[in-house]
Amino acid sequence: MNDLEIAIEIAQAAGKLLMQVRAENQDLINTREIGDLADQAAEQLISTQLKIHRPQDSILSEEAIDDLNRLSAERVWIVDPLDGTREYSSNREDFAVHIALWEKTFDQAPSQLSVGVVALPATGQVFHTGETFDLEKLKSFPKVVISRTRPPETMSPILDALKNTFGGVETLPLGSVGAKVAQLIMGKADVYVHTTGFFEWDVAAPLAVAAKYGFHVSDISNLPIELNKENTRVENVLICHPDLTETLLAALK
Repeated sequence: MNDLEIAIEIAQAAGKLLMQVRAENQDLINTREIGDLADQAAEQLISTQLKIHRPQDSILSEEAIDDLNRLSAERVWIVDPLDGTREYSSNREDFAVHIALWEKTFDQAPSQLSVGVVALPATGQVFHTGETFDLEKLKSFPKVVISRTRPPETMSPILDALKNTFGGVETLPLGSVGAKVAQLIMGKADVYVHTTGFFEWDVAAPLAVAAKYGFHVSDISNLPIELNKENTRVENVLICHPDLTETLLAALK
């Protein structure tokens, strides 16, 4: 199997395991314990399978000790076994499994994500970098997907700018970054912006998938988002329909 096929298979297996853990522990719903159980189970499955299929590669995962040898590695899998733990623990659907592959380049081109998979276990959907499509022009008011619990501080100027430029705007609160990007891919939203910080495993796979599907992907200064850094924090991100890029970047200055 190639890298993408491996990532899809592992993400689907981890998703099935997450659903099984939740089904078998309904008495723990709305507790931190069920999230911890699920995180650990999915982490074990993903790390074991990656080591079987790609034993020479490094892994950066939210639920594992960070081996800084990855900084000199040529290939690093960036993994979030359960993105949206709060939503998962609350019996919601907007949680995801993220698996991405970062590869080092040896010329002037920046290192890149060559594989990205976002699986939504509760709905059985899988979005990945093996698929692309041509985005249509916007036909209605822009729809902005935002965090259920941490809306960005810059949301007011963003919403105002979109409303002034396009005549209206809608918002959709959701949990996981992967679940938010899925809304863009399915045509149910057009913008995701986050300015209060998160980590590489939160965004690597969603960024790779969104870019492959034709969305604008950058930080809020229109710079590429660097990954496989010693400090894994990612300060902000902008993912949007290309028709909205100019308006959003101006609003975010």
